[in-house]
Amino acid sequence: EEQKAVDEAVPQRFTAGKYQVKDMKKIRAKKCTVKSLTVEELRSKLADGSFKIDQPMIVRNVTSLVDWEKLQRSFALSRLMKDEKSLPLLEYWKPDQARARLVGNQIQMSEPSQVSFSRYG
Repeated sequence: EEQKAVDEAVPQRFTAGKYQVKDMKKIRAKKCTVKSLTVEELRSKLADGSFKIDQPMIVRNVTSLVDWEKLQRSFALSRLMKDEKSLPLLEYWKPDQARARLVGNQIQMSEPSQVSFSRYG
């Protein structure tokens, strides 16, 4: 019963323990170039039926459309780590390995190694 209460609790952080997710301030864009919509605009465009999602977009104040606590529970690292089979494999190039090299007059691409996401959890 205690384990069930722990599983149902809404996590406040994505990660816990050794690894933490930090904000990378130097990488921030100077200007947002992604299309931005409000919930009302999105609903009206979807109601028309001619709306296509062919570009990335940001929907502001979307918490009214989704169960935010359910999303936090679903994508917490502790829950993702329990289901090892559903974790994605990440492409990883070793720092000393070249992605491409010139052999004669042709470029030969090297394949990345596939690393499990659980390695970083």
